Amino acid sequence: EVRGTTMALLIVVSNLGKGIGPWLAATMIGDLGRFPSFNIAVGFFVISCVPYFAAICQLGRDVRRQAMAVEAIVKVKKEGTRKQPLKKVTISMNEIIVETVEP
Repeated sequence: EVRGTTMALLIVVSNLGKGIGPWLAATMIGDLGRFPSFNIAVGFFVISCVPYFAAICQLGRDVRRQAMAVEAIVKVKKEGTRKQPLKKVTISMNEIIVETVEP
């Protein structure tokens, strides 16, 4: 859920940048000149790289958590076919909880 929302926001901001960027660059060059405009653009580019690097740092942990969640769900489904008590799988940001559910 969180990843999808983040990616949707990223796409919206990226598309806004494609539309507004050329107009803003032309306005800045006209008002400030080329050199200061270039410095400002590079500064904003560096700032925009921070979320990408943060995502890269979290990617390994996120993949491991997803793999554990899938393994837990598969295990619960296999156990459910053997007429054992029903189990509920709860996946949060930090843990995966498998609980027995009373019928």
